[in-house]
Amino acid sequence: MRSTLILITCIILPVYVFAQPNTWIQKSDMPNNGLVGAVAFSISGYGYVCTGGTDVDSCTNHIWRYDPSNDAWSQQTDIGSVGRIAATSFVIAGLGYVTCGVDRNSVLKNDLWRYDPTTNISVQKTTLPSDARVGASCVVISSRAYLLGGEKDADFCNDLWEYFPGSNAWTQKADFPASGRFSPLSFAINNIGYFGGGTDTSFESRNDWWKYNASNNTWTQLNDLPVTGRAGAACFTINNLGYFCGGYANNSDNNDLWRYNPANDTWTQKAALPGSARDLAVAFVLSNKVYVGSGEDDTGNPLRDFYEYTADTITGIQDITPNVKTFMFPNPLHTTAKLEIENVQFRNEVFEIEIYNSFGVLVRAERILDIASYILHRGDLTGGLYFYKLKTHKDELTCSGKFVIE
Repeated sequence: MRSTLILITCIILPVYVFAQPNTWIQKSDMPNNGLVGAVAFSISGYGYVCTGGTDVDSCTNHIWRYDPSNDAWSQQTDIGSVGRIAATSFVIAGLGYVTCGVDRNSVLKNDLWRYDPTTNISVQKTTLPSDARVGASCVVISSRAYLLGGEKDADFCNDLWEYFPGSNAWTQKADFPASGRFSPLSFAINNIGYFGGGTDTSFESRNDWWKYNASNNTWTQLNDLPVTGRAGAACFTINNLGYFCGGYANNSDNNDLWRYNPANDTWTQKAALPGSARDLAVAFVLSNKVYVGSGEDDTGNPLRDFYEYTADTITGIQDITPNVKTFMFPNPLHTTAKLEIENVQFRNEVFEIEIYNSFGVLVRAERILDIASYILHRGDLTGGLYFYKLKTHKDELTCSGKFVIE
C-alpha cells in the first residue's frame, strides 16, 4: 500500500507546474526606461506595447512586441510619424490601431494609424472627425471600434464615435449620458461596451458605471464601481469577465484588481498587482493569461516591470452528447494524430474543429474539407489535456472528445 501511494503521488505532482488561479508572476521588464501612458493590444499570440514615454517631452512612437513563449521583447517598426502619450488603441481583424494622444510638442492628436504585424508596417487612416484629444478610451463591438471621452484644452469630452474599417469611416453615436471623462475605464463583453469612472471637469475621479448597446445605440447605468473613484486603470476582458487594475483616485495610485461579472452586475476583488501602485499602465491578453505592466508610480517615476496574471474563473466547456462517435489515434499523441468518424454518411461533410485546453480556452480552430484524410498536427500546442468539438459546417452534427499531448 505504501508503494502504491508513493507511485500515485509521483504521477499527480507534475500537474502543479501550471500557475495557480488568481496569482501573479513577474516577467521580463520592458527593454526601455519605463513607459507612461502607452497603449497595448494582442494579435496572433504576441503582445504589443506602443507609444508612451517617461514624460510628454520624451514620448515615442515605438512598438515593442512581447513573445510569451520565451518571455522576450523585440522592437518593431515605429507607428505613425511622431511620438505620443495617452493615446488609445484597438484591434480589428488582426490589425492594430492607435489614435489620439498628445505628442512631444504638446500638440493634441486625432489622427488614426493602422499597424499590420504581418508586414510590420503602419499606414495612416481616416482622422477622427472631431476635436483632437488626450486620454480617450476605446472598445471593439462587432468588428467596430467605439471611442469615448478624452480631454481637449481642459474641456472633457463625452462624445462617442464609431469607426468601421470596412469603409474607413467614423460615425458619431449617442453621447455618454454623464459628464465628459478623461482616462475612463472601459472594456467589451459579448458585444456590449462598458464605460465609466475617469476624471471629469471637477478633476475628481468618478465611480459611475454604464453599458452601451451598439445594436440600438443606447446607454444604461449600472451599479457603481466598487471604489470611490478611479481613472487611468489598466482594463481587460478574459473569459467573458471584465477587469480593471490599478489607476489613480484623487492623486493616489493603486494596485488593486477588480473583476466585473455582467451576468449579475457585480464586482469582486482579486489578488493585487505586485510591485508599485501605478496609473497609466497597460494590459493585454494572450491565450488564458493576462499581462500588466509599465505606468508610473505615486511620485511620477516611470515603471518598466511586467507581470503575468492567471485568472481564477475559467470558462468551462459545455458537455456535448454526441450523436456519432469519433476516434483519435494515437492518443496520447506526440506530433500528429488521425481523427476518424464512425458514421459513413457524414464522411463527405465539411467539418469545423475547435480545440480547447484544460482551462476551457479556445486555442485552435480549423475547417476540415476531407475528414478521411485529416491529420491533427501538434504544432505549437504544449503538453497536456485538450478537448475538441467537431461539427458539420451547417451544424447538422456535433460531437466532442478529448486527447492528451505528451
